[in-house]
Amino acid sequence: MVGDELPAGYLKAGAEYVAAVEKLGLRPHLAGWGWDEAQHGWLLVIVTSIYDAGGPLELNKLLFKAYNAGATPQQISPFTVKVFSPEVVPKHYLEMQPGEHDMQSADPITNEVKAHFKGYLTIDLYGTKISGIHLIKTRFEKPRSYHANQREWWQFRRNVERLAA
Repeated sequence: MVGDELPAGYLKAGAEYVAAVEKLGLRPHLAGWGWDEAQHGWLLVIVTSIYDAGGPLELNKLLFKAYNAGATPQQISPFTVKVFSPEVVPKHYLEMQPGEHDMQSADPITNEVKAHFKGYLTIDLYGTKISGIHLIKTRFEKPRSYHANQREWWQFRRNVERLAA
């Protein structure tokens, strides 16, 4: 179960990692530490549109190249970074902010409040549970077009390849 037991320094290290990949051109919609049920350990979770543009395997290869080139903090191994598409995350979770603990869910048509959540919100992404208290501040951007995601993918790829060369 996700709790407040995130080890000291993880949020700061995660924020440095997010800043590093943003500098390379990857813009996360959501980032934070999640407890992985299968591995019984903490993983840095990043939700980004370029997951769909370049594919999970190629994206992970680039994250390893960035790590090996020293472009991302060395205290976070690429083995502990898990990347997801925003397509698998409900929209209202993508709008969560760090420390979010009180949120309303509204019907998209009538704008009528359907649910009101109290306490720290938790997202379960295929066995990795991310609590609002463990989120890292990102520059939330509205959904982009297919072509914009492709441009972001190629920019990120070029930047990492240039560093790895």
